Amino acid sequence: MTEVETTFEIPFPPAAAWKALGEVCIGRSDPEQEPREWWIPGFENKAVEVEREADARLTVRKAQQPCEGTLLAITFEHVDTGTRIRVVQSGFDENFVRGAGEAFWTHSEHIFADLEL
Repeated sequence: MTEVETTFEIPFPPAAAWKALGEVCIGRSDPEQEPREWWIPGFENKAVEVEREADARLTVRKAQQPCEGTLLAITFEHVDTGTRIRVVQSGFDENFVRGAGEAFWTHSEHIFADLEL
């Protein structure tokens, strides 16, 4: 299985980055409530929470096409300048990736750029 990954830094502490992500939790005013469905910016797709450690890590599984079933792991690490965010999307079928060619990687870069914004 193929995975795509990016890392970027933002000038805010991990708790602020986590809060900003939590504010896009679908249909909930409190991201701590169950069930936890997420709409991750850039991925434009419902995702169901698999694992969560507040202010540190969120793993979700995409619940809709395109790329339904792939995992998205987002980690938040404190650094001197704010927060380093690492995003890994995994579970892509090798034949799909080969068939899409360079467009697969270009599209991934665009999605990650949207998330960073």
